[in-house]
Amino acid sequence: MGYASCDGNSQQHALGEAFAAGTGFIVRIPAGESVLAPDAAFIRKERLSPDLPDEGFCPIAPDLVVEVLSPSESLATAQEKAREWLAGGATLVWLIDPKRRVVEVWRREGLTRTLGDDDTLSGEEVLPGFAFSVCELWE
Repeated sequence: MGYASCDGNSQQHALGEAFAAGTGFIVRIPAGESVLAPDAAFIRKERLSPDLPDEGFCPIAPDLVVEVLSPSESLATAQEKAREWLAGGATLVWLIDPKRRVVEVWRREGLTRTLGDDDTLSGEEVLPGFAFSVCELWE
């Protein structure tokens, strides 16, 4: 699967394919279609198809989206983007807020929890077995 692999921005793993920043994904919601580019993303292996085009924007919404808030981005703007990702088909969105030192975990039903330094970030059913201490994000 291309999209960004020509630039070395994607990596195939046994569970699926990881994508780095700069990969654009077509997000289709009832209000229309847009292209979003997260800081990182992951699509499970069973959702990848050899029939997908090698170039252009990825037509599959990621299973996992990772967004890191920039200093100029408001939390409200990032949360609206998380809702758009979920409405477009993403399963799990992590909003990483370095300023507040928290990670907001979003699922289709909305914000499910906010994790701090003492918590562990989990890949849940999207990335089984993945666990990462939130405090390590800031090191």
